[in-house]
Amino acid sequence: MKREHSTKPVIPEPYIWLPLTSNAADEKGVLGTLYGTCSGFSSNGALFNRSGGLYKTGFSITNDKFTTISMEIMLPQLYTSDLYTVFRYLKSGYQTFNGITYAPGWGQDINCAVYHNNAYDALSISSVPFVANQWYNLVIRQEFDNNITHLYVNGQKRNSCNIVIPGNETMTGIYIGRQNNSGRIFKGYIRNFRTWDAALTDEQIATL
Repeated sequence: MKREHSTKPVIPEPYIWLPLTSNAADEKGVLGTLYGTCSGFSSNGALFNRSGGLYKTGFSITNDKFTTISMEIMLPQLYTSDLYTVFRYLKSGYQTFNGITYAPGWGQDINCAVYHNNAYDALSISSVPFVANQWYNLVIRQEFDNNITHLYVNGQKRNSCNIVIPGNETMTGIYIGRQNNSGRIFKGYIRNFRTWDAALTDEQIATL
């Protein structure tokens, strides 16, 4: 009897890959050394404990290099209040940014914020069945041809909005585990932060 073989879709190499097992440099990409502090690094990635965050400013990369953004998070406990920034790509002055906040204090679990030219939308995802000490994969995909941004949780599309940062917009900084130089610091683990200069398909995202 002939056996059918299932094949997984091929995932292209990311433009930037930060395993976050150390802050020395990214494994692949152009960001280099991350600044700031977190509670420590291990095979689980970077541990944040509301005491700091990692960031890099001063680079110049067009936004089409961030067509798909993926990261994994793990919460040591579940929270019912406050705001916890997972990451933010932004240009100088915060007029434009793309990021994710764990936001139980806003009445939902995941908030993906896209802001450009005074236009703002938040892909609010409530009822995500978060479990403490379990990894969750979060993905943002921007589609420049039809001006839609999608948010995925564990490979499943959970929400979409019609705000897209144009591909020729230049990003100048990234914050991981904090909103900016102050406030909304993450509490938990973040690892495998990756960006692609291509829009991964639903099938590819499901295998991340």
